[in-house]
Amino acid sequence: MYVSDWVGSGTLIEMLILAPISVALPLLPLIFPVSWIFLNAYGNARISALLTVSSIYQTFVDDPFDDTDIGVKKLIEIHLKWSQVKKIFINVLFGLHSDLSRSANILHVLGSVSALCCVDKKGILSWPNPTAEKVFFLRSVEDVPPSPSENSLDRHSENGDVFEAIDRPIDTEHQHHCDSSSQTVAEVLDLTHDRNCPFRLHFDDKGWKQHLPSLKPLGLAILLNTCNMNTQDHYTQFCSHVTCEALYNEDLVPVTNRRCLCELAKQIGFADSAQNIFSLEQQLSTFRHVQPETVRRDIKFARSLALATKLKFPFPHMVAVVVKEKANRGALQLFSQGTADIVLDSCIEFWDGKELCTLSTTDRKKVQDFYQRTSLTAYCTAFAYRPLTRNVSSNLTQVYLELPADSSHLYLPNRSPTPLTWSGGILGHFQSTDSLLGNEHVEDEVSDIDGCFQLQCNQVFIGMVTMQYQAQTDMVQLIEQLERACIRFVHFSKENELRSRVFSEKMGLESGWNCHISLLSERTSGTLSRSRAMSMSAPSAINLSVNKIENDFNSGENIDDDGLNSNCDGWQSLSCLTDSTEQSAPVNFDMSNRAKLPRGIDKIRPHLEQVDNVPLLVSLFTDCTPSTTKEMISIMQDYGEVVCVMGSSANADNIGIFLQANACLAVQPQYPQVCQKVSVFQPTTFNQGPSPIQFSQKLNSVPCSISFNKEDSVSIFHLVLESRHLMQAIWNCVQYWICCVITLGSVQLVNTFFMLPPIFTIGQLLWISCIVIPLLSLSMVANPTDPAVMQKATDKNHCLVNFEKYRILRSQPSWKLITAF
Repeated sequence: MYVSDWVGSGTLIEMLILAPISVALPLLPLIFPVSWIFLNAYGNARISALLTVSSIYQTFVDDPFDDTDIGVKKLIEIHLKWSQVKKIFINVLFGLHSDLSRSANILHVLGSVSALCCVDKKGILSWPNPTAEKVFFLRSVEDVPPSPSENSLDRHSENGDVFEAIDRPIDTEHQHHCDSSSQTVAEVLDLTHDRNCPFRLHFDDKGWKQHLPSLKPLGLAILLNTCNMNTQDHYTQFCSHVTCEALYNEDLVPVTNRRCLCELAKQIGFADSAQNIFSLEQQLSTFRHVQPETVRRDIKFARSLALATKLKFPFPHMVAVVVKEKANRGALQLFSQGTADIVLDSCIEFWDGKELCTLSTTDRKKVQDFYQRTSLTAYCTAFAYRPLTRNVSSNLTQVYLELPADSSHLYLPNRSPTPLTWSGGILGHFQSTDSLLGNEHVEDEVSDIDGCFQLQCNQVFIGMVTMQYQAQTDMVQLIEQLERACIRFVHFSKENELRSRVFSEKMGLESGWNCHISLLSERTSGTLSRSRAMSMSAPSAINLSVNKIENDFNSGENIDDDGLNSNCDGWQSLSCLTDSTEQSAPVNFDMSNRAKLPRGIDKIRPHLEQVDNVPLLVSLFTDCTPSTTKEMISIMQDYGEVVCVMGSSANADNIGIFLQANACLAVQPQYPQVCQKVSVFQPTTFNQGPSPIQFSQKLNSVPCSISFNKEDSVSIFHLVLESRHLMQAIWNCVQYWICCVITLGSVQLVNTFFMLPPIFTIGQLLWISCIVIPLLSLSMVANPTDPAVMQKATDKNHCLVNFEKYRILRSQPSWKLITAF
């Protein structure tokens, strides 16, 4: 046999056209674009179908601190029938589905996500309403010999459950109601929130019922003031006014933190019908401005914080209701609540569960220290009470009393006159509330501002309640599961670092010395930071000069000068009592950022370029605004992070953040309730159409790939799991496809190189590359879910950077040739 016998035996068409085509034909993506579209449509359809199936998500355990491993058995139970996916698949394929599968492919983002960011807390990460966490009140105990451990003002137990302060009252000879040998104890009872119910709670201490005499006035004050629906309209108007006042000072927050405490009153033993024995007469509102620089100086717990820390605290205010008993000859009572600073200034005594005791200077310091400690990280409300002998004019209900920043001199002339010494024989007479009536004249009603202010003086301090937002169980479990899946959960908190770190601990996030960054830039000059001593927009205000007070006091009041001077310290304003006491931090860790991490969004990029990548590793950003959050997400994307943002569909400020993220999840949050007895809003009927809230949610969630209700049984972890599984299956499909076509093309190339007869004809190549190989490759998508897929970390998004680099390098020779010629 001679080579010359068969070399050249083929036609020129076979050698010059068909042979090269047979080599290149398997490498051409003839059917791959169509298959890629079908694969992505099928993957997005499965993700959307998972949102509509709620039964597969009931895998959470009751205790969020139990093991959160997702076993193989639970993963195998996730099965979707073709009938559940078919309709969604067709809609996605033809662009009729509501999700933006083409502009923001949720399948690819969730399959490669490296950071899940949440930009809203209330109703998503936490329950929509804060719940009572601690109850503070004063009580008297018999005198015991002092010990070295009782010399300090406060004594904390190791677990921080009980705060107890025991010392000798300074003014024991003036305590005309309590025994002179008694001591004052500041008692704190802790409450635990039921993680399965937004309002339910219970006392931690099994012996809490021994304090019922001290708690009953508190429960009654809650029912008549806090959770009295007849007071909500007036309180809402007062909040609107104070919100406008707070605009003049960026360090003060409005007084919209009054939340439902019905469950606490119920635990104490009150039923809702207890309100029926009283009738609401009038409502009084008082507030005052403060100097922010004075607050930072006086509040010792904030002295160690950086100057750039946006230290926010409630606007000093007090809301009082005048109620009348339907029995008991229509006796009038005044129940007040508000911030502890202004409420405490209005009190002269406290209820210890048995009798009334005079508030000494030391007692005020105990109340003050607890309030300052808790108000930095929680929401603290103080309660007070007093009987009245005259009613208030209805005209004063529409008046908001604004006090000067230092209003201690206003309370001194209006205090109830008390003798200096009391004998044991007449002590029992003053154990009633008669001594609280003071020097007021009995009249039909009070119609002037001075009289209205006098009615709010000489009150009895009842106690304080601190409230805190509690993390939801499913979010605690989600964070733990994402951590095991090598996905970083990032919380962009709008609050300062104090409140943010306390809540991050509740969610299980790291809150150590280098685990948070404030995005608030350094403030160079204060524009609106200086508050005014008086507000010109207030309908009516007490603006009395000190000289006028002194003249009226010296000429018109029959009060013993020695008695006034001897107890004058007990009447100082709350802010004047701080420097004389020392106390530990309000929480159990150092609030200052000692790691010297960058502070402010403008310092993030220089830190990443010159120091290290710690800002890309933290899980908490504080003092966030929509603009700084958007910029930080952009920085994370520039450094290869694949960011998925979860936010509230009720927040219009999130639209820009949604557009910046690789993909976003719009969550319809759980809305806060004024009271658990009142629904959030009334749903509209079909004929009425969508409500303004629903219409707003639709508009705000337009950029989002997925929208769902927080109350729906949607598991983000399972969405990520399914996305990773599908992306891994698609990648295996593509790899197998590429290997097959390369092998087929190599066989044809070798056959042509050695001038052998063709193994496959053109028709056979088309059949194999367009039918056989695609079907074999697509079959890999039907593999069952692999539990180990959530234990592998995803790569960062550097493909775009490499593509740009290669495109520039590839175009350089062309540019050089053009330049040369």
